[in-house]
Amino acid sequence: MNFEDNNTIDRAEYIEKGYIDADDEVAFRRIYEACNIFGHNYKGFFKGGAKHPYRNDVTIWFPKLNSKNWINTLSTDEEYIFERPADANLVKEHMNHHISSDIHKRIVFVYEEDSKGQFKYRFKGEYEIDVQQSAKEKCLIWKRIMKRVETYPPKK
Repeated sequence: MNFEDNNTIDRAEYIEKGYIDADDEVAFRRIYEACNIFGHNYKGFFKGGAKHPYRNDVTIWFPKLNSKNWINTLSTDEEYIFERPADANLVKEHMNHHISSDIHKRIVFVYEEDSKGQFKYRFKGEYEIDVQQSAKEKCLIWKRIMKRVETYPPKK
């Protein structure tokens, strides 16, 4: 399936399928569309992350690579995401906040341009903070732990 063609499957089909897989090049035009395959029932959503309605230890994250406020990079093999605030004065506080948090996992949709020049949120997998490597590199390092994650019906 081509990156630009994958919106032919709608939310209900992903929920019925029971999972999404990074190898299937899953992408959405809008954040709320991605959130809704994990049990939300949003009509719109404009934040960079959402709580997972079924899994308390997971956030659904929508990073932009190298934006005005963030220096986020994805390794070429997509196994790691490096996250740090653009403001160097905020790095330590940001790291401490996430490392001390109970939520160390993220389902990740990176904002990327497809071959037709359209930007979409493309699913990369589930990632977990590598605490030791993050402390060593002085930025949050997220290591992919799964390419396939479960989808869920809307929470009632």
